[in-house]
Amino acid sequence: MSHGVEQEIQVVNEEGLLVYKVKDILEKIPKEYISYKNCGGIYQDVYDSQLEIGTSACRTLEGLQDELLELRGLVAEKAEKSGLYLIATGGNPFLLPNVGELFAEQHHLDAGTNEDKLRLNNFLRIFSPEFFALSVNSPVSQGRVARWKSFRASTKSMDVVNRVNPNIKPTPYLSMEDVERGYLHEFEYEKNYDERRKKSRYYDFSPFTKKDRYTGVYKPTIEVRLFDAQPSIPVTLGYGAILEALAEKSRSFDKNIPNIEITYNRDAAIEKGLQARFMAEQLRDYLPYYNEGVIHAYAIAGVFLEWLEPEIKELGYEKFVEPIKRMIKERRNMADWQLHVYTKKRKDYIPSLIEKTMKNFDKEVFERKIEISLVSEEEEKEDPVIKKGISSIIYALDHVHEVDTRAIANTVITVMEVSPEDKKKLEGHIKKLKNSVLIDGSVNNDTYLTACFAEAMLVSGETLEPEFEKSVKWLLGYAEKNTLWSSQIWLNSYILGVLKRVGVSEEILKNQVEWVKNKSKEEVDLWVLAYMVDTLTLFGVNMEQAVSSIVPQIDKNHWHIEGAEDDTITALIYRLLRSTGYRNPDAVKYLRDQLKKQEKIVNSKSLYNISLILRSLSQEVVK
Repeated sequence: MSHGVEQEIQVVNEEGLLVYKVKDILEKIPKEYISYKNCGGIYQDVYDSQLEIGTSACRTLEGLQDELLELRGLVAEKAEKSGLYLIATGGNPFLLPNVGELFAEQHHLDAGTNEDKLRLNNFLRIFSPEFFALSVNSPVSQGRVARWKSFRASTKSMDVVNRVNPNIKPTPYLSMEDVERGYLHEFEYEKNYDERRKKSRYYDFSPFTKKDRYTGVYKPTIEVRLFDAQPSIPVTLGYGAILEALAEKSRSFDKNIPNIEITYNRDAAIEKGLQARFMAEQLRDYLPYYNEGVIHAYAIAGVFLEWLEPEIKELGYEKFVEPIKRMIKERRNMADWQLHVYTKKRKDYIPSLIEKTMKNFDKEVFERKIEISLVSEEEEKEDPVIKKGISSIIYALDHVHEVDTRAIANTVITVMEVSPEDKKKLEGHIKKLKNSVLIDGSVNNDTYLTACFAEAMLVSGETLEPEFEKSVKWLLGYAEKNTLWSSQIWLNSYILGVLKRVGVSEEILKNQVEWVKNKSKEEVDLWVLAYMVDTLTLFGVNMEQAVSSIVPQIDKNHWHIEGAEDDTITALIYRLLRSTGYRNPDAVKYLRDQLKKQEKIVNSKSLYNISLILRSLSQEVVK
């Protein structure tokens, strides 16, 4: 199978800001590389900030490796001589991009016949969630941590101004009629064939390729467009190995490829990367590695590679998938590496991105490095404060007398978010929660406890249990009755957030969301506004103004909230603001200090309080 790669790379100054000087680099590139092997090349993309390189159609990954090393090494050398720098991420970390000024890595797989195009499109689309979980690489946008691990691929990729990224959408299941037509039927209204085909390209995978720059003929390939730009060539080759293995695997499915709904898992992977939780209901009948109700993406990625092992061995690509295996083992990808550097060593962030993008193109050095992952720079030690906290709340569940349902549910949520490997220790308590569900689906006819139960079941992977289904239906009935009381804004916000997280359609909840949106403009307590910020952010509402009104009021007191009964209010507000991408090291330090001061857990209230503080720190410790 022939295989080519196109990479869009950012031209920046030493501070990481885009500069529109691609032509300065191209002037120094030898002419034979502008039209590389009459197939690929080095050229400007849409904007003068986008440097694109393209390989030829290579018959082996070894050949692809050599071309990527040659082309990337050449552009790095010429950029340096021009006093410019290159970084490879899905979007610029600091500037609001123009429409389409995002940076992708595209793979082209040989698909010479319409039958090949149909088979590969419909088979590969199934694995969009796995590829996103592994490859997300744009977690910083406009100078702050974004809500998504792939800002570029998010539905509101322009973030603050809510403009939709036109270049990335879930791939539809195609018919042979679609392939033979040469474009999707929904674009029939476009003025000509080229425009119809162009609009049909902007999906994760597409057989509706553009014309070759040299021959003027539409490329006989399936185009893979979902990847954020990657700085690491070994990682790019790892994705290439998996794509070719899937192409081989597709032959055994041939005309029996199912039309599987993957939107939920895809969205989760774009937002959370390897820390996403995938739902498996439709998939387990077709893909044997989906064997539980809800599974972490890093676990799915591991068994996904095991499932492909026969094809990887047959192709001789074992060494190429090693960086991906290391990534899965460490449970972090390039987005996680970026976040680590950005939040812990801000001054090193851009220099580190530049170094990853512009160095290590000597083949001898590269061959020694390909066996190891370029994802992690250092091993992180387990946080002893967090570890001790988790141990203490699990111990308290077993030993404190008469722990109430609220404390049990919140402790289960906390442990599953911070330390999911401890799930076995919670089995008895999860069973107790299930037994608390009444025949109507509620927990003691209490809306808050029922929402807590549903969230606890979701994060625990218990979504196939009848109690979970009944509780969601009960909550949905509560929301649809429009029983939204002004005195319970926080509760209504929380319930809508839970319903969104378990997969209830936005269309069903649109009236309730609009109600919360209107209430967010009123004067309320900070913690109530934080609940609204968290929920409305989930529904894609821009809450930047609300966040900017909360933070100054508590930041000036180093996150100690005057008049608050205890530190759970601080913990609650910080956790809820995190959904917007907000991070604050002062808040983390304050909460960790409070955690250290906590005395022995003696009752449900102290168990609940410590669980809340631990949960607020969960994203700070999850790799």
